[in-house]
Amino acid sequence: MTLQTSVNTRLGVGIPGEFYDYSPHRVAPYNLYTATADAVTATASVAFGATNAVANDTVSIGGQTYTFKAELTAATTANEVLIGSDSAASAANLAAAINKGTGGGTKYGSNTVKNAWAVASIGTTTTTVTLTAAISGAAGNNIALSASVATATAFSGGVDAVVAPAYVGYAFSIDPSDPSKAKAGNSNSGTFGGILVSPKEYANYNNLNPTLAIQDGIVGQLCTFGEIFVQTAHTAKPGYIGCFRASDGKIGAATGSDSIPAGYVQIPNATYQYVDAGADGIAVLRLGD
Repeated sequence: MTLQTSVNTRLGVGIPGEFYDYSPHRVAPYNLYTATADAVTATASVAFGATNAVANDTVSIGGQTYTFKAELTAATTANEVLIGSDSAASAANLAAAINKGTGGGTKYGSNTVKNAWAVASIGTTTTTVTLTAAISGAAGNNIALSASVATATAFSGGVDAVVAPAYVGYAFSIDPSDPSKAKAGNSNSGTFGGILVSPKEYANYNNLNPTLAIQDGIVGQLCTFGEIFVQTAHTAKPGYIGCFRASDGKIGAATGSDSIPAGYVQIPNATYQYVDAGADGIAVLRLGD
C-alpha cells in the first residue's frame, strides 16, 4: 500500500479568459475584429538587358501576345510593338502597350487593348519591364508569361489574405482610427486594449458550440486590470512578464522585457502569478496599472 506523502498545492486549471478570483478588475466594451494579413500581389519581369528586340520577337502575358516590329504594319494593328532605338526604348514601348498608355499608333498598335492580367512599369533598370498582377493573392502566381526576346521571370510571390481567428483569452489592440473598435493582435499598430474575458458570454455567437473562437464585429469585454487565466504559448513562471503575438493576439511569456520573443509585443504591467505552466499550458496573468 502506497501512502500519500505530499500535498498538491498547485491551482486548478481554469478556462482562458476567466477571472482567477473575485479580486477587483476592470473591463471595457469594444467591437471586436479578427486580425487580417493583407493579400500580397504577384510580380514578374521581362528583362531585355543589352540585347534589343528584333522583328517578330514576342512577349506573351496571360495569353495576350505582343509582337515586335521594325515598323508597325498599320498604326492600328493590335498587339504590335515598335522596336526602339535600343533595348531600353523597346522595353518602354512594350510597357506602354501592356498598359495601353501613351504612344498608341506610334509606339504600338492603337487597337491594342489593355492587358487584363498585369500592369507594367519601368524601374531604375530601364531595360527591364516589371509586371504586377492585376489580381491579388496567390492566383496571380498562375498568370502565364513567356518571351522570345528577353529573359522572362515567372509570376511569383502572390499570397492570399489570411484571417486569423480571434479567441477569448487573446489580446486585442485598439483601432487608431476608431477607439470603439479593437482587433486581435497588433496588426493595426494600435495601443493595447486588453485581453478578451468572460468566455461563457459568447456561446450563442457560436451556436452553442464549445469553442473559444468569436465572430467578427461582436461586442466583447476587454480586461486591462485583474487576474485572469490565459493559455500561454511559452513556458510561464511566477514573475515572468506577459506578451502577445502581434499577428493574432495569442498570449506569450518572457523572463523580462529584454527577452520578448520575436513577433510578440509586451503587455504593459503584466506578470504571471502562482502557476507554473509549460508551453500551451494554463497560467494566471495579472494585469495591473
